[in-house]
Amino acid sequence: MSPKNDLRNTIASLHPMQLFDAHVNQLSKSFNVVGSFIMPLKTPSKDPEYSRPYYSGDLVSRIDWKAYARTDQLLIREKREESAIKTLIVCDSSDNMHWPNKNVLPLESHIPTKFELAVRIALNLAHIHIRMGDQVSLVHLNQQGTYRSMSPKYSHEILSIFEQLAHKNFLPAHMDDYFKHEYQLDKKQDKVYWISDTLNHSPDETILAQSRSCSLLHTLSSLELDISWMKDQNNYYSVHKQKKEFVGKDLKKNMMYDQKLKKWIHHISHKIRQYQGKHHIMSDLTPLHEYFQFIS
Repeated sequence: MSPKNDLRNTIASLHPMQLFDAHVNQLSKSFNVVGSFIMPLKTPSKDPEYSRPYYSGDLVSRIDWKAYARTDQLLIREKREESAIKTLIVCDSSDNMHWPNKNVLPLESHIPTKFELAVRIALNLAHIHIRMGDQVSLVHLNQQGTYRSMSPKYSHEILSIFEQLAHKNFLPAHMDDYFKHEYQLDKKQDKVYWISDTLNHSPDETILAQSRSCSLLHTLSSLELDISWMKDQNNYYSVHKQKKEFVGKDLKKNMMYDQKLKKWIHHISHKIRQYQGKHHIMSDLTPLHEYFQFIS
């Protein structure tokens, strides 16, 4: 993998303004009047774009008789109501998310850190759900395991945060400027997005148990997914708690690293599936269309 790879069509260039119709079909019901969740019940509509054929058992009062006179077809006009959902977006900002750093990358490289990827994803999701009328809680999880939150109500708040963090090169030191409130883990949420490499902070089981739908956007660097860039004679250090030292040739030998990585990802994915959640690996090389497909 070359550091000069074109990242313009990947999540490394993701911006909050890149919108997608992310209707949350997994939820069963809600009692609000606007938002991203398509409710199962339908209401009559006079708009032709909501027409469908008449089926046996439909109420006769809902038949569009004017359309029948023109087309000799029985049509029903109706539309699905939508409701607001409570959406929680957790962005991991612990130390290991700030990799790769300048000690790893060549000077000409533009590969973003995992933290930058997580912030781009979190703010994009927040912008999408706010635009659809949902209630959004945006949380950053620091190295100490403290949950700090904010509840943006307008899309311009998200854009302002993004522009300021981008100007500061997505440094975590500035996160507390925006996330000033402690988040209570026992809050019930309709939809949860957990954005992390899961090395320090796996998805919290209390939060998962309180949610009706959850997604893990497992954020890793392409340099972690493919270690062909490593030099055989060099020593490399784990950024995780153990701080272990590895020789490049040993990591590549018999695909030792690849096998351990695959086993670890499978373990994380299995944990999410226990809560009927979705799991997907995100890296700086993940195409934008693949990201949008996952969150839809």
